[in-house]
Amino acid sequence: MQVALFGASGGTGQCVAAALLGEGFKVKALCRNAAAMDDFAGELTIIQGELSDKKAVHETLCGCDVTICVFGPHLPYTDIFCAEATAVIVESMHKLGVHRLICQTGAMVGDYPDNRSLALQKMVDLFNNRYPALAVDRSEQERIVRSSGLLWTILKPPRLTTGHVNEEIEVGCDLPVGVLSSASRATIAHWLIRELQHPSHIGETLFFLD
Repeated sequence: MQVALFGASGGTGQCVAAALLGEGFKVKALCRNAAAMDDFAGELTIIQGELSDKKAVHETLCGCDVTICVFGPHLPYTDIFCAEATAVIVESMHKLGVHRLICQTGAMVGDYPDNRSLALQKMVDLFNNRYPALAVDRSEQERIVRSSGLLWTILKPPRLTTGHVNEEIEVGCDLPVGVLSSASRATIAHWLIRELQHPSHIGETLFFLD
């Protein structure tokens, strides 16, 4: 199985890349700065380019069976790009006949008050008021995935950590999360491998609790 990985140079992306390679998957990764993936030199295929570059996205997806998106904004949250990038990826997936899409957003993205504790929902409201364009962009990203017509799964981990793999991580559409909830990047990567090997959450929006 060959995987197209978008967001590979980030903290989660590097954990996912390492986990995929460790399990024998072939990986193609689109990176703005190829040097960020020097630790994986010779182990995966690097396509250098922007997420908005349709040609680079197409090249990354060509020959792949699965798409994993783990990109996201960073402070100071002035670069709003997730919805647009996801739309470009979905369009190219349809053209190439790539049907499986796994996209990570986050527990604070979108309108999910039933999953959040009161304290976490207040944090979400404050964040959305401070960064309204970002909130709209991330919610639109999820809408694009759900309406894509692909075999999609949306991952919504809470605060990401650098901890070890927890093979017993709780995962579910109705899982409650709070301010102190967390999940390690290594655990998310481990869960992704299991989902690729034994798909069981197609068409689901999943929360995680390590």
